[in-house]
Amino acid sequence: MSVPAKSDPRWRTLLEGAQDPQLSTLATKLMVQRLRQAVKRDPTSLSASIAEIHDFFTTNAFAHRDLAVL
Repeated sequence: MSVPAKSDPRWRTLLEGAQDPQLSTLATKLMVQRLRQAVKRDPTSLSASIAEIHDFFTTNAFAHRDLAVL
């Protein structure tokens, strides 16, 4: 499964909390929770947070099963 581009609106929706998908991997859940908190504290960190979650999915094949629910 290919990882959506950083410009894909699903990343923004995920990190702003507008969508709460049923993630199956604990590491993914923790990463999303941490980045959501960072964006909530500082909305200007959204693009850096999107880059971080994108890199997470790119480098961790085990998390690809969570891409289907985004």
